[in-house]
Amino acid sequence: MSLCMQCGRELTYNEIGAHKKFINRGSKSFLCKSCLAEKLGVTVPDIDRKIQQFIQQGCTLFSAGNVIPGPAVSPGRTPSGQGEGPK
Repeated sequence: MSLCMQCGRELTYNEIGAHKKFINRGSKSFLCKSCLAEKLGVTVPDIDRKIQQFIQQGCTLFSAGNVIPGPAVSPGRTPSGQGEGPK
């Protein structure tokens, strides 16, 4: 069990992944989303949107089981509507 190094809150897998992605992949201690957002000068929903984007891109630092619901995307399509459709 990992705890936020700033506030002591228990961390999720995706919070650890976000810290590694935004701060340092080799980190051994981590910030929760709230403390990370404060450090980066962004909002928690901004962090959630980036996590969702990284999951859709297949980044292994994150788990789809901890996904924040986002807009549905058709298979074979990118969120911007660009790309190939189903074959």
